[in-house]
Amino acid sequence: ANKRAVEEEIQKLRSWVGELKAENGEEKCIYFQDRRKRYPFETSKEGYQLLIQLLDSNENLLRENMNLIMAQGDPQYVMAFGEMLYEVKPCLKAYGETWSQDEYGHPGFQRVYIKLKSFQRFTETWATLERCQADGLFDKHISDSEKAGKGGFQPQTIRMASIGGGPAFELLAIKLFFERIAPNVPLELISLDLQPSWKQYVD
Repeated sequence: ANKRAVEEEIQKLRSWVGELKAENGEEKCIYFQDRRKRYPFETSKEGYQLLIQLLDSNENLLRENMNLIMAQGDPQYVMAFGEMLYEVKPCLKAYGETWSQDEYGHPGFQRVYIKLKSFQRFTETWATLERCQADGLFDKHISDSEKAGKGGFQPQTIRMASIGGGPAFELLAIKLFFERIAPNVPLELISLDLQPSWKQYVD
């Protein structure tokens, strides 16, 4: 039953990314970042392929998350309590912070967070990286990658950290971005978060 529940969760999440459709000779798709699908976004074929890679990554995270939920006891209660924490934000009303570290560590809360925040964090990071490339910030790394591809040259490692990274969707965006623009440059990606339970998702 729990395996079926995860499969249903995954299919529901995949429905947020629409099919590719030809429009004026170009393939595009509509996708959503909110659970009620009120606000559509449009992306290209390349963007569609990136979102599919994000969904594939989320599938692994949701399977791991279900194992954590099952270890807590009644899965329906754990998931419902997590939904409440995400929606009501009791800590925000009481202490002025969105969620406490204990709330961030709740498996039911993490389930909602993985689904909703993955699109936002991934797409926002990708857009930021595109702007950085347009401003020439990565020119040296692109050049180094081309030199390394010809042999006899070792590029400098790029080190990036996500502060308060949670499940590290930003780092996935960085990894995929540099695989495209500078595939021969080594990356060292680090996720730092006060809540230690996110580590098992990142690993």
